[in-house]
Amino acid sequence: DKEGFIYCRSHFFKSCLFRGNIQDYFQDCYKDNYEHAYARDMFGRKIKVTDIKVIVSDKSLKWLKFKELMGETLEDAFRYYYKFMKKDGEQFEIVKTAHASKWGDSQRNSYQINNSQPCTDKSTLEKIAKPTIDYINSLKINHNAFIHHLEIARSNRYSFNNVLIALDSWNDKFKYTSLFKNNRDAIISDFKNERAKLGKLFQEGDNLTVCGNVIALLKKVTGQDDFLEEGCFETIDYGIQCYTKRFEENTRIAAYRSPHNSPNNIVHLVNVYPAEIEKYFPKLGRNVIIINGIRTDVQSRLNGMDYDTDAVFATNQSEMVELAKYAYMNYPTIVNGIDEIGSSSYSKDMHSYAKMDNSISSSQYAIGYASNVAQLALSYYFDGGMKSKELEDVFIVSSVLAQVAIDSAKRTYCVNV
Repeated sequence: DKEGFIYCRSHFFKSCLFRGNIQDYFQDCYKDNYEHAYARDMFGRKIKVTDIKVIVSDKSLKWLKFKELMGETLEDAFRYYYKFMKKDGEQFEIVKTAHASKWGDSQRNSYQINNSQPCTDKSTLEKIAKPTIDYINSLKINHNAFIHHLEIARSNRYSFNNVLIALDSWNDKFKYTSLFKNNRDAIISDFKNERAKLGKLFQEGDNLTVCGNVIALLKKVTGQDDFLEEGCFETIDYGIQCYTKRFEENTRIAAYRSPHNSPNNIVHLVNVYPAEIEKYFPKLGRNVIIINGIRTDVQSRLNGMDYDTDAVFATNQSEMVELAKYAYMNYPTIVNGIDEIGSSSYSKDMHSYAKMDNSISSSQYAIGYASNVAQLALSYYFDGGMKSKELEDVFIVSSVLAQVAIDSAKRTYCVNV
């Protein structure tokens, strides 16, 4: 009954499942043979098409990394895994679902996004900051806007925001007391200094979870050799086509994924409404975005993005959209060309566990450190009129190192971050 997606985990299983009408697709594909059609899964099992409820890729099956410990063949390993699933009632935990921004039609972005806009024009940057300035001013002069802010920003059932809200609803004169006024001034000041001034600015838009080329996947599953000729999206020079119900058809969108390190990570999107996606995936909701990955560089562009609930901040704010187009055309996509040594060589002993734990901790630190270095380089880069090739190299290298750090727990590269 969920719109959009559910993020599921179980025994060495991790998958972001997007809602679609796959049986409708099978029915249209197999036509008169639908009731009698069969497919084979990767373990050789013959499955009636009408019984298929979920399609995942092998990347969702983390236990495949240990298949040699689970049996002599892939089929043996699957039977070993299946026993565990059967023993625990074949249960999957839903750890994340789609949800809209608590700020209504707006969402806050990050200082990394704002600091990477390829622009030094004051009037353009003022327009980007204006929604946040207007919001803060409304908190000062509009009592209802401030109470609404308290409702949005409250963290839990027993937050002090709730005390102020309850007293205000109980007595409409409460807002004239020094207790209320002093706390209102402090809350607005904190929001301005600890959020807005640190670059967390409001824009029309939201964080949208990225989905892959779903129609191509269905064509592949049903054995169609031309699955890369999906027919839903066109390849365009000035951006990448996408599909999301969050924005109207033909809307141009600026998109950013965290960690975000440079103008080279900004994507310019054009929203289209392909008929096949509308037909077979009508319940994706407003918080999922399909970005065309066929013959595009979107995964490298978005700093090593994949499809296990990675999200992009997407906005149609006009100045940011124009800057996104400029960035996409003028700042080449960064490709991580560092060679891999291979998978991490950990054993099942306590010493390896300690090394693994330390590696994961170090990578978290390195991601933040590389991103901060990139932001410092960007600040000097813009201050110098966006001309320094040396500083450009700094934020490009930092972007690659952040990618390497993210993956360091899973694979080993020929570089010490």
